[in-house]
Amino acid sequence: MYIPTRPTLPIELLDDIVSTAWGVVDAQSISRIALTSHVFHSLVNKCRFGHLILHRTGASHDVEHTGRKMTRLADLVRSGRAHERLPNLCSFVTTFEVELIGFRDLIMPTLEDGNFAYILDNLFRANDPPDDYVQSSSIYSLSLYVYRKRRQPADSDLPRYDDSEGDAYEGLAWESLDPVLKRALENILRFSRLNRLCLNVMRRLPRDFLRHSGIKHLFLRRCSISYSPLRPYNDSDYSGDGDCILQLESLDIDGSVSCVDIEQIVACHVTTLSVKSPMSILPVLTKLAMDITCHEEFRDFNEILEQAPSLRELSVGLKMTQGILFA
Repeated sequence: MYIPTRPTLPIELLDDIVSTAWGVVDAQSISRIALTSHVFHSLVNKCRFGHLILHRTGASHDVEHTGRKMTRLADLVRSGRAHERLPNLCSFVTTFEVELIGFRDLIMPTLEDGNFAYILDNLFRANDPPDDYVQSSSIYSLSLYVYRKRRQPADSDLPRYDDSEGDAYEGLAWESLDPVLKRALENILRFSRLNRLCLNVMRRLPRDFLRHSGIKHLFLRRCSISYSPLRPYNDSDYSGDGDCILQLESLDIDGSVSCVDIEQIVACHVTTLSVKSPMSILPVLTKLAMDITCHEEFRDFNEILEQAPSLRELSVGLKMTQGILFA
C-alpha cells in the first residue's frame, strides 16, 4: 500500500485543525495526535512551545514557580540539543515572556543560576533550520519584567520596605546584571531573529544596547537610558547610509523615555544628530503608543510625532500620577 511521505492536505488546514484541537482536547489526547506523524508532531509542538510564558498569569506573584519552570525548560532544551536530527523545541518558539516580581534574594538566584542565560542563547537562533511543516513567524518577541523588593528584618530600625534607593521596589539595572546573563542578552539582540523587545522597569540601559540588532518593535515602560555606550565605536561598523538608523516600525513607551532617549537608541553612534535635524529618527514608524502622566511630557510627545512621517496608527493614554496633567 502506498503511504504518502508528505501530507495530502494543505499545511495551513492541518495547522487550523491542530490549533482548534489544542483549545478543546485534553493534554493526553494532544500527545497521541503528536505521535501520528511527523507533520502533526511539528504542529503540536508549535502549539506547545510557540508562546512560552513562564510566570503565572492572573495570579499572585510566585518567583519559585517561575524558577522551577525556567529550570525545566532549560533541561528540555539541553536534552533536545542532544538529538541533532530532531527539531529543537526552541525552533518553535515565537514569544518568550519572563516576569519576576518579589524579594531580591529569591529573584537574583533565579536570574543568575545559568538557566535563563542558556535559554536565551538558544532562542530565535538564525542558524537553526526552520521545521518543514511550520510556517516561519514574522514576529519573534522577548519580554522581560523584573521588579525586586528588599526584605527587612522584623527588628530593623529602617522604615518598612526601605532600600538603597528609598523605594519599596526597584527595577533591574543593566550594569548589575550577571556577566553571563548580560552576554546572553547582548547576543540575542545582535545575532538572532528577535525583532520585538519588551522591557519593563529596566534601569540605565546603555544607549547602544540595540546596536546591530534587528529590533523593529520596541516596548519600554518605566525604563531609563544611560548615555554611556556598551563598547567603543569603529567607523567600519557602519556604512553611513540609512542602515545607521534602527528601523523601528512600532514604538510603545511612557513618559520615562524622552525623544532624546529614542534618538540615542536608534542612532546611538551618530553624535551630531539632534531632534531638530532634518534627518528623521523614526522614518518607517507606523504605530506609536504613549502614556502621558504630566503636561511636561507633551513636549516629548510632539517631538516624537515630528520624527515619524510614516505614522498611521496612534494611541495615547492620559494617566495622571502626580500634579496636574493639563496646565
